[in-house]
Amino acid sequence: MKRLLLSLIIFSSLILTACASVPIATMVPGETPVPSPSPTNTPTASPTETPAPKAAEIDIKPVYTEKAAGELLGVKITTNLITDASLNPTISRIERDDSYKNYDEAMTEFTAKTFYYIALKKGGIDGTGIKNEDGTVSAFEQYMAMWDKAQESGSEEDWRKVQVTIKLNDIATEGYETNPTVVWPMYTGDQIPNGVRAITEFNIVLFKSGDRSVVNHDPVVTSLGSNILNNTLYLYRGVKLSYLYQPISDNKNDSYVVDGLSAIPTWLAINSLPNGFDTSIIKIISNNSKSSTSFKSVINIK
Repeated sequence: MKRLLLSLIIFSSLILTACASVPIATMVPGETPVPSPSPTNTPTASPTETPAPKAAEIDIKPVYTEKAAGELLGVKITTNLITDASLNPTISRIERDDSYKNYDEAMTEFTAKTFYYIALKKGGIDGTGIKNEDGTVSAFEQYMAMWDKAQESGSEEDWRKVQVTIKLNDIATEGYETNPTVVWPMYTGDQIPNGVRAITEFNIVLFKSGDRSVVNHDPVVTSLGSNILNNTLYLYRGVKLSYLYQPISDNKNDSYVVDGLSAIPTWLAINSLPNGFDTSIIKIISNNSKSSTSFKSVINIK
């Protein structure tokens, strides 16, 4: 019994000693006790997800491409006439007429004179139109000579003389929004300055007017769209199937499609079609004293 009491006394002494070593908060009368702060978990910052770049809004589905590569007055030019799937099944393809042996020459001339027409309106360093030193308008042959020199030399100075400014929509961006774009047509070098888009091909895309799958066109003039993707210029031209073979000029052999192509230079130059389109451009691509080929007869519609 004595040993038990002695053990209890020793154990009690140890507890009192331990308690004495722990500080006891003194409460002030009327003071509200402050609870001890609870441990907080600091949230780990989640990595910000960078949205993936939107894929190019390539809305066309080519079912047939008629290619033309040629040279005119020393200038090398590539033009592609693309039939879009939206024209099916009425039109399966628009191709060269095999009976016309100069298709490449005709398309090359059409493209060359298209850029010449644009250059007259929006060409040169300041984008106000190419002119001679005396202020007169440069002739087609003069423009081609400068263009040929630019392709041969590759110098920026020479290319600045033949550059054109076109309002283009970049297919690689969302929506259809055109912005003034400095273009070096049919560029053959590899030194492209900032602020310049060099193109190596001119693609004319024929699609069904009103087809909802084709979106890269003007919201008002829905049958036309001016686009660029990488090093290719895409001109969208809508075809109203009901007008397909209806002549719209005095020449009964003119097809709606061909006359529709006549609007391309005017559209690229000023992004509008006053009175439908500038009829003077028809003279550029038809068989007359200023043109060596007849564009009217070079295509077949199947």
